[in-house]
Amino acid sequence: KYDLYQLNVLESNAKCIKTKEVNHIRTTLCVHSSSIDYTSYKISTEGIKEEELVSSFLEVLNKTKNCLAIDIGTHVGLFTLFAAKLGKQVISVEPFHDNIIRLQKGAELENIRDKIVLLKYAVSKKKNEKVLLSPHKNIADKLFNRLDIKMVFMEWDNLRKKTDLIKEINEMIDFLVERNYVPFDPIKNRRLNLSEWKNKWGIDVVWKKTNKIS
Repeated sequence: KYDLYQLNVLESNAKCIKTKEVNHIRTTLCVHSSSIDYTSYKISTEGIKEEELVSSFLEVLNKTKNCLAIDIGTHVGLFTLFAAKLGKQVISVEPFHDNIIRLQKGAELENIRDKIVLLKYAVSKKKNEKVLLSPHKNIADKLFNRLDIKMVFMEWDNLRKKTDLIKEINEMIDFLVERNYVPFDPIKNRRLNLSEWKNKWGIDVVWKKTNKIS
């Protein structure tokens, strides 16, 4: 667990930006240089990245009382800080210090550090090392068994391009389907065909938990 109240100093040229309003909510994001980070570029120039997805995410949280948001791969805190600003408790997982201090500063400026538990975890200590995890042998199995996870928002566009991971992607899909999760387009709220994940699913996917798959 990382202490968000400990002293950290951003580099002097770091920018903290008030975001565009999404679902009547704005927050503050502290970004990287636009020349080295695409997410920071979009936030710097447009005030938001993936606005429709953020809106869909906030709608789900707003409709679900007493829920906990888990943000794995937080980056500078786009989803974490919007969720916390909405008043939700968030578990945020991010390994990189440069991202963490930006999340920390954004949470401090918005006075929402008490809403966030930050875990400084990574799959590997080595940059670019590929570690394949079977879902039945890692923390995902325990997590899904212990918690009533209603939805999983997932970036899909880059994942489906990894042709060397087709077996693992199919195992992940089976893992979710076995637990009664159904894939939907998060923007159009349209159910997706499981057999079309390689070429017809969009940039992002939301897996919704159902009582029974029909």
